[in-house]
Amino acid sequence: NFYPAERYAISSTMEHFGLPACTDEMIARYSKINEMHWKRMELGEITKQQVLEGRFEMFFKEMGFDMIEPFLSISYKESKTNHWAWSIPLAKKALAYCDKIGLKYETAHIGIGASIFLTPKKKLVEGILAFNKEVGLKRFVVSGMPANSFDAKRLAKYLKYVQDNIASAGCELIYHNHDDEFGKVKGHYLMDYVLEGNTVGIELDIGWASIRSDLMDIMQTYKERIHIIHFKDVKESGRGKKRLSVKFKDFSIVGEGFVETKKVVDMLPALPSFKGFLIVDQDGFADGSMLDAVKKGLQNLKELEK
Repeated sequence: NFYPAERYAISSTMEHFGLPACTDEMIARYSKINEMHWKRMELGEITKQQVLEGRFEMFFKEMGFDMIEPFLSISYKESKTNHWAWSIPLAKKALAYCDKIGLKYETAHIGIGASIFLTPKKKLVEGILAFNKEVGLKRFVVSGMPANSFDAKRLAKYLKYVQDNIASAGCELIYHNHDDEFGKVKGHYLMDYVLEGNTVGIELDIGWASIRSDLMDIMQTYKERIHIIHFKDVKESGRGKKRLSVKFKDFSIVGEGFVETKKVVDMLPALPSFKGFLIVDQDGFADGSMLDAVKKGLQNLKELEK
């Protein structure tokens, strides 16, 4: 039975690479794309290998994806369950496949823990250099979620150590915020302390920033350090909450919540360190498919860029 095989092919691929499950409509569209490719092979227009790769390339392009930011785990052992956190072997396999189907990757997020529970800094340096050597990645994004100014200052030193020890390999360290960094201590954002004494760039998550504080003030304050914009949107139900209180249902499709997405897009030319990468993130969505939400968010963002 061909249709169950198609459902398994696309569903297992999405699961293997840590992507959300497809809806029935997506699977039906994949089925048509798959059939079209096999018919082209029967006519001698393409090879079997082009079928196996081309069907996924067309599917992902129709979904609107042209770049991903994978989440990495510092390990040479491939997990049998946590496919969303790519080990070095899985990253090699997955990114080689991305190369084949035309999915770009310029940055990668690497898990380091939070607050005082950080991955040992020497282990992080070793992990970054290993990923650089094995798969050629050069831009690495980390998050620390400091709870107070003491944590933030400690994190700043941690980031400087890592940055200094990966620079010789041509690697960059970029910091991804949550809401924690935009709480204030003595009139200063915690982010001031995180950036103290180092030159790491910021991947600004505008959703988390907006939940906690004034997004336009944040962008003006840190415009010299913003390298990447991480688009996320939130419903009114999430406004003013702290990170651990934000629920799955509080997230909105990008461009449809209270986050000032249009103002951010308009401000991009004024960011001197901006690398040109816009990432759409859907932390949660209670009103339908996560992939549909990402697709619609991408469409909304492209409309705003016009």
